[in-house]
Amino acid sequence: MKEKSVFLIRHAKAEEGLDGKLDYYRALKEKGIEKACEIAFEIKDKITLNEKTMLISSSAKRALQTAEIFCNVWGYPAHKIIKKDNIYEATFTEILKEINKVPNHIDTIILFGHNPGLSSLTNYICNTYINLSTASAAEILLEKNFNFAELSENTAYLKHIFGQY
Repeated sequence: MKEKSVFLIRHAKAEEGLDGKLDYYRALKEKGIEKACEIAFEIKDKITLNEKTMLISSSAKRALQTAEIFCNVWGYPAHKIIKKDNIYEATFTEILKEINKVPNHIDTIILFGHNPGLSSLTNYICNTYINLSTASAAEILLEKNFNFAELSENTAYLKHIFGQY
């Protein structure tokens, strides 16, 4: 069995929640778009995108925009992004439940979401302490012969963080 991996990617820098706009609908700032492009290029040669890859995103505007930027840089069809309402404002246990549902034929999950859930999930499954900044990504490898349904506390390790400056 191939070693499975998860990329947890925090959305890029978004506009402030001013002018009465609901948090869910905040869009990316220009600075966020630039950093998302930069990190997507940094990751591009380190991943294999194929039928064994699953992209999942929070349905919040800033997370979806980030996912679409990564897809554009990677040449991956954005219509294949699986949008999940329950990743927005999710706890790490709620995000983990989504990952645990991923079928065994998938080798790589790329999940776009929000803090504190993504950082807390990384810390829980990898026994680390990190705090993902906007547009940064944690590359996580599962223990050999583990599948996503078995992912739980201390069953993975943090291989690399992209964009954490």
